[in-house]
Amino acid sequence: MNSNKEFDNETHYFEQNNDEDTLIPPEVTRRKFHLIEPVIFFVLMATSLFEAVLQNAIELQYCSSVLNIPQSQCSNTTTEIENQIQRFTTVFQTVRSVFEVGIPCILSFFAGPWSDTHGRKPLLLASLIGYFISYALWTWGTSLTSLPPHYFILFSIPSSLCGGFTLLILSSFCYVCDITTIHNRSHRLGLLQAFLYMGAFIGIKLIPSLNNYSYSVIFAISASIVYMSLMYTYFFVHDSIQLPQSERMLVSRNPFKLSNVKNLFESCYSKQTPKNRLIISITIMVMTASMIQYTGESSIMYFFMQRIFKSTLDEYTNLLSFGILINAVGSFGGTLLFSRILKCDDLYLLCVSAFIRIIAPFPIIFGWEIWHLYFSKLLGITTGLIGPLCRSFLSRMIPPDELGKIFSLIASTESSMPMFATFFYSITYNITINSYPTAVFMLSAFFGLLILFFLILLVELYLHPVSNLSTVTQERPTINP
Repeated sequence: MNSNKEFDNETHYFEQNNDEDTLIPPEVTRRKFHLIEPVIFFVLMATSLFEAVLQNAIELQYCSSVLNIPQSQCSNTTTEIENQIQRFTTVFQTVRSVFEVGIPCILSFFAGPWSDTHGRKPLLLASLIGYFISYALWTWGTSLTSLPPHYFILFSIPSSLCGGFTLLILSSFCYVCDITTIHNRSHRLGLLQAFLYMGAFIGIKLIPSLNNYSYSVIFAISASIVYMSLMYTYFFVHDSIQLPQSERMLVSRNPFKLSNVKNLFESCYSKQTPKNRLIISITIMVMTASMIQYTGESSIMYFFMQRIFKSTLDEYTNLLSFGILINAVGSFGGTLLFSRILKCDDLYLLCVSAFIRIIAPFPIIFGWEIWHLYFSKLLGITTGLIGPLCRSFLSRMIPPDELGKIFSLIASTESSMPMFATFFYSITYNITINSYPTAVFMLSAFFGLLILFFLILLVELYLHPVSNLSTVTQERPTINP
C-alpha cells in the first residue's frame, strides 16, 4: 500500500494520490459482500429487546424475591410498595449505567490507539462476547425467582469489561472508514447509522409479539441474536488492518499501556497545527451537543406525553418507533442523495442538518396536538446525519493509521453524554412543567443553534486556510513494545 499521501491546504483533507490507492486490504477487496452493517443491525435489535423489558424484569424480581409477594400479584400492589420497588429500580439502573458507561469509556482510550495497529476486529469480537455473556447471565438470573435482583448488577460486568456499546461503535465506524475512500465514505457511514436505527426499530416492534413470554425467554432471544452476530463476525468479517509481519513484531500486543493514551492525545492535538486542533475540538463539540440534544429530549418525552396528552406507554412507543424510522431514512437517504449523488461537501450538509435541528422542536413548543410530535420528528429527518458526516470529515483530517485514536476520543465523549443530558433536561423539565411544559424543547432549539454556530466556525476555517498550515506526519507512529 502506497503511504505517500498529501495534505490539501485548501480543503484540509487527506487525499489519495489516485483513486486506485485505497485503504482496503486484499481480503476485504475480494469479499465485498462481507459487510459489518448486519452486525450492528442485529446487536441493536437484541439490545432494544433487552432494554425494553429490563426495568419490568427488575421490578418483578424485587417484588417476588425481596418482598416475598407472588409474581401474579406484583402488578396489584399498594402505592407504598410500588414506590419502594421503583426506588430500588432507579438506584439499580443508575449503578448499572456507571458500570456500562464508565468502564467502556476508560477502555476506549486504550483500545482505540491499539486497534490502529492490531485491527478493529478484536474490539468488535470483544464487545460481542461481553454482550453474549451478560445476556446469558440475565437469562439464567431471571429464571430463578428466588434470586434477589441485587446480584443482577454483576451481570453487567462482562459487557462493561469487554467494552460494551462504546467499543462496538468505535470499532464499527473505524472499520467502515478503513475500507472506504473519500468518495463513498460519508454514504457508507450514513448506511451504518441507518442499520443502527433500523435494528433498534425492529427490536421495539418485536416486543408486543413477545408479551406472552417470560423475561428469561426474551433475554435468551437477545443472547441468541448476539451469538449469531458473533459467529458472523468471527467467520466472515475480515479485519481492515493488515500489518506486515516485520512491522507486527515491533508492536506491543498489550492494549493496556499508558503509551496508547499518550499517543491518542499526541495524534489528536500535540502533532496537529493550532488550526487543526481547533477544527478537531469544534467538531467533537458539535457531536457532543448533538448527542446531548437527542438523548436529553428522549429522556423526558414519555413524561411530557403522559402529562400533556395522557398518553399510554404504547403511544409513546409508537412515537419513538416513528422517530427512529425517520432517522434511519434520513441517514441513508441523505448521505445517498447529497453526498454520493450530488457530491455535496460534508460541512455544508452538516449546516443544513443543524438548521433543521433548530426548527424541528418548534411544532412541539407552539403546538398542543399529538400530531405535532410526529410532525416534529418528520421535520427533523436529517438530524441523524451529524454523527456520520462529522466522522467522515474528521477521518480526512488525520492519517488513516490514526483513526482509532480520534474515534476513541469521540466514542468516550458520546458515551458519557447521555447521563449528563438526562440530568440537564430533567432539571429543566421539572422547573418549567407547571408554568410552561413545552419550554424544555426550547433547550433543544438552543442546542441546534449552538451546533450551527460551531459549524459556521468550521466553514470559516475551511474556506480560509492558514498559509503556515503544516502537513501532519504520515508515518505510522512507533509504539514501544
